[in-house]
Amino acid sequence: MLLNNKWLVLYSLGVILGAILLNYYRIVINFTHSLPEHLFLVKVDDKQLNVNDFVVAYSKGLPNMPNNVQLIKLVAGIAGSSVKRNGAGLYIDNKFCCYVNEQKTTWGIVHPITDKSLVIPKGCYFVRGTSDKSFDSRYKEFGLICKNQILGKAFSLF
Repeated sequence: MLLNNKWLVLYSLGVILGAILLNYYRIVINFTHSLPEHLFLVKVDDKQLNVNDFVVAYSKGLPNMPNNVQLIKLVAGIAGSSVKRNGAGLYIDNKFCCYVNEQKTTWGIVHPITDKSLVIPKGCYFVRGTSDKSFDSRYKEFGLICKNQILGKAFSLF
């Protein structure tokens, strides 16, 4: 009987610890080819992001995608950064970031951001996947990710 009580206490502690951790961390799986990584640990409500951080954000108003789908992207630009498109090349703070394509995707036809310069406003981020075919901030239909869409900062596990 004493042995059963110990296991019950350990089990209860495990459940309580798990519930506490779920308030601060989540595991998110990337099912797409937009990033080479597939499993991420997300620190919930960590919205202090820098360039090259991974972020998990909720979709909002994207074509052919329901709202609140968790998206994993790489932060390429932060508030105050300048974004400029020159032909097929996209530059952030005058450094080459990636290429843009005008193509039909599973989301429909995507339209690259304009050739004009854009300064990322406070509370927003320019995000991208690492694949040339990623649907991300390079396209008008996706746009910038703002803090109210962010679940948290993500850390690649593998």
